[in-house]
Amino acid sequence: MAFITGSLLAKFVIIPLVIAAVAITFKQIANWFKERKKLKESDKDNIAFTLKQELDSGNYVVCQGIFNTKTEELLDGQKLQGKVDEELEAQHQGRPLVIYS
Repeated sequence: MAFITGSLLAKFVIIPLVIAAVAITFKQIANWFKERKKLKESDKDNIAFTLKQELDSGNYVVCQGIFNTKTEELLDGQKLQGKVDEELEAQHQGRPLVIYS
């Protein structure tokens, strides 16, 4: 998992940071994935994920995307910063990386 996490983080260096207004919600995350359902399902090696990192300020950076594990290519992604809601926090259960099926 460390390799996947490091590889994913490296892919987000080129993606500009989008500042979330107040909170990053699980609903936002789920809607973004729904809009990219065809991309996710177009290849069995495509995974949907969120990667969450806490900042010193108490806010979080959340990277979300569709990643091809075979080619190690980030197919689509976004990076958000702000507070996370309880539902997104529950999805992560203290883990930085969550893979969605």
